[in-house]
Amino acid sequence: MLTLLCAAGIYCVLVLASVVFLFILGFFVPAVATTVDSAVSSEMDLRDPGQLAFLLGTVCLLWPAAALGVRWGGRRSAGTLSSVTGRLRWQLFPRLLALAAGLLLAGSTITLLLPAAPSGESSGSGDTGGWWLMLLVAAAVVPFQAAAEEYAFRGLLMQVIGSWLRHPAFAILLPVPLFVLGHGYGLVGQIDVAVFAVAAGWLTWRT
Repeated sequence: MLTLLCAAGIYCVLVLASVVFLFILGFFVPAVATTVDSAVSSEMDLRDPGQLAFLLGTVCLLWPAAALGVRWGGRRSAGTLSSVTGRLRWQLFPRLLALAAGLLLAGSTITLLLPAAPSGESSGSGDTGGWWLMLLVAAAVVPFQAAAEEYAFRGLLMQVIGSWLRHPAFAILLPVPLFVLGHGYGLVGQIDVAVFAVAAGWLTWRT
């Protein structure tokens, strides 16, 4: 419980400190203030590279929060979030990365071959520079954001629940609703997220 509370407290402090820093920066760079104001309001627009970077960045903070929570609250190495050896197992990484990339490529290919849903909107925005900037933000931030989510949900939460409840099904399944609620997609998208969370949880336990 101390580990979980410590991680949650650290995350809140990191988010607050980041927002305060950006608001101060906004006094000197008005565009930053406008971006942060929009990102934390009902006018949030994920097509804006600045807002996307801000929102993904706040998720990235889950990573150091989980690591410090384990270190300070659990009195153990932050590396134990990565594996039972207390570190990332780099020998396994290339083989598993190649397998994951192959599966992702196959899934993307199948998706592209499926007929597109009819839409009255044009598929092009005409703002090529904006799309390239979005792609740059995604490439730079999403790997850290995705890793942060995994360390929080498949690392910290699974280990905390596993320390309370013996059967691994509890550790795999109980974090799933929180993970789904954290993704504001439609019904089909959230089902997809739930299936992914169960699969990732099982793989974490199995390996």
